[in-house]
Amino acid sequence: MDEQRPRILIVDDHEQNRYVLSRVLRQANYECVEATRGSEALTLAANLPDVIVLDVNLPDMSGLEVCRRIKGDPVTSQISILQISASMVSSESKTRALEAGADGYLIHPIDGTVLVATVRSLLRLRAAESEARQAAEQWQ
Repeated sequence: MDEQRPRILIVDDHEQNRYVLSRVLRQANYECVEATRGSEALTLAANLPDVIVLDVNLPDMSGLEVCRRIKGDPVTSQISILQISASMVSSESKTRALEAGADGYLIHPIDGTVLVATVRSLLRLRAAESEARQAAEQWQ
């Protein structure tokens, strides 16, 4: 079993939000990397974090566009993306995020236990998908 801690990329232009999210996830034994802009997130996604916690509202581009680009790139498409927002709280906003490729959506203020449980769920789903892919490749 891989002993390496899962890596989480946290993308939010608000320092306080990044601090809180990072603190909660580090306490849950995750390695956290932080970014403040969509362009930075796209660059850091190339390092293949296990999960990206991605704010919808970023200063240089929409988090939805960042998500679309990551999910549209064969190299990064398997990264789980959890969209977060304090302002885009309607069902329509959540729907747009999920249709852009997000694997989950949480609204600020985010309860720490819900954040950790959601990240764990995304990691379990990713592991199951990876196992299924490997089994299919072996079968062929």
